[in-house]
Amino acid sequence: MPLSQAQFFPYVIKAQSPRCLPRDLKACIPILYYEQNFTIKEICGLLGIKTLSYSSTYGVPYNPHARTGGCHQILNREDIKFILALIECQHCIYLDEIQEELYQHCDCRPSIPTLVCTLQRLDHS
Repeated sequence: MPLSQAQFFPYVIKAQSPRCLPRDLKACIPILYYEQNFTIKEICGLLGIKTLSYSSTYGVPYNPHARTGGCHQILNREDIKFILALIECQHCIYLDEIQEELYQHCDCRPSIPTLVCTLQRLDHS
């Protein structure tokens, strides 16, 4: 027996496009379609969106090839290995010191925001 909107979603979602929905809600789309036997039109009505083009195009409820904003990474693998080794040797090091060490040893001067993003991707704070 299919679930109603009130049973499936504890709150009403108003979204203009699939891109506005969180991934956990997008992950519910195949369940609604295959297990609960909702039609595409019913799912769109439940989620408050117009189309589900990504689910039919890519086989997942989001575009796996979508790029996030921002510039291309300028740090290569060797630079990242150098940063990790530097942090391992000096646990408390400032970002500008990492920047200077990279410039001296790798001839690369990334911006401080680039270093912050890189350290976040590496699960360092």
